[in-house]
Amino acid sequence: MGVGKMKYLYANGCSIAAGTELESENRFTSLVSKKLELEEINEALANGSNDRIFRKTFSWIANNQDKIDETIFLIQWTHHGRLEVYQGEAELYHSSWDKLNISDFYDYALELKGKTIYYYNEGKIYNSRTNSWYKAIDSPRELMRVSSDKTIRYIASLQNYFTHNNLKYIMFNGFDTNNITKDTSFSDSSNEMRELIDQDNFLYFGEYENFWNWSKKFYGLMPESHPNEDANKAFSNRLIKIIKNNEV
Repeated sequence: MGVGKMKYLYANGCSIAAGTELESENRFTSLVSKKLELEEINEALANGSNDRIFRKTFSWIANNQDKIDETIFLIQWTHHGRLEVYQGEAELYHSSWDKLNISDFYDYALELKGKTIYYYNEGKIYNSRTNSWYKAIDSPRELMRVSSDKTIRYIASLQNYFTHNNLKYIMFNGFDTNNITKDTSFSDSSNEMRELIDQDNFLYFGEYENFWNWSKKFYGLMPESHPNEDANKAFSNRLIKIIKNNEV
């Protein structure tokens, strides 16, 4: 059964939306597309960052202006500590984490390089001289706040674009992004930043808040800790209900 004039389902995210560890036809994006007779366009990538999600989504919009009015956008946000770095010589964008994972890269890496920083680990205080850029962005809490704020700017920008152009969309947290989008005591971002997000048009999973936690609680995870087939099926049914009820 088609959904009005809608023809496409555009999806973006990390391994959650890519359906890592599943056959592609069993991921929630494919299940929704098949049930609603929409063409699936899935640009999600395992280990992908919010930098990449934002960049790829807007690039697709810019290059497919003839399709956007017939598209439902399904955007899954990932951990804000991931960072996308442009490798000019190879003309590639590279998403990674661990040492390449925090903040607006150049501003803070260059500012902290050569300084001694202090961080906590298991109740002890350690210090490390930041002789190289990756140590400069490895631990400071301030950098996590900057990275968190950057993701909020991405979310708010996309929401504003979708709303201004009367486009259909659903956004939700894949995992570990609760402290950006909801008011929690462990938040990396200020209340003022979080207020930029249209919470009425952001999908949550009750007290579990993100898809990964919800899957783990009620359905289980795959061997490499991705939501399993049952969780993807259940979530697809929820999305189908939202779309059919015109709640996007």
